[in-house]
Amino acid sequence: MNANQAKNVPLSRAARWIRTGGVVGFAIDGGLVLYSKLAAPSISLISLVGPLAIFLVYALLAWFILPVLDRLYPRVLRWIILFGSIGGAIFAGEILLEYILLPTDNTNYGLVEFGCVFFILFLSAWMASFTSKSLRQGILTAVTSAMVASLIWSVVLLVTLHAFNGTSQQAAVWQAEGTIQDFVRSGMKDFYTFTIEDNLGATFFHLLLAPILAAVLGLVGGLLGKLLGRMVNID
Repeated sequence: MNANQAKNVPLSRAARWIRTGGVVGFAIDGGLVLYSKLAAPSISLISLVGPLAIFLVYALLAWFILPVLDRLYPRVLRWIILFGSIGGAIFAGEILLEYILLPTDNTNYGLVEFGCVFFILFLSAWMASFTSKSLRQGILTAVTSAMVASLIWSVVLLVTLHAFNGTSQQAAVWQAEGTIQDFVRSGMKDFYTFTIEDNLGATFFHLLLAPILAAVLGLVGGLLGKLLGRMVNID
């Protein structure tokens, strides 16, 4: 198969699911970021540009890199759907639980949340490398799973940010997270503007750093998986 023929090969079902989910996620996230400007006109331009830029990078990677992964490592895509969805469910579940249970301090919630997601990313790399005996596939699985999970997290974060605006539940969540104290120290006058900028900033850095951290976890998990895979000589 030459290069031109490879480009014309249709995407697998797994690749189509990931691309469709990505498009929906990017559209929701982008719309929510733009809505944030309408809801709080005093939001700084940089607070909007950062998240929109990282969403665009994710979209471009999904559009151009996904077909390559589908062609070279089709098994990786199935791992991405599994572990990315699990990681995203953990992220989303923790956010929603805060609004349901209203803890006075959410520190332990965050530790459990990120601890579970880190383990999932490590496990994704281990499983991918164990079954394929390929360190590269393990790292790719961890990184892309982190991107899927982070996109789910950003959607739920921004939806709850605006959906619960002005409610007693959100006030309790802000208190548990220390957001009110941060607002006082910031010197800003508009609390709603502050919380939106704070969450948009968190969105940018989360989506930026998640793949980097996942690469480290993927390296460790991938090395172990590849080593064990060769030891048991799994097919």
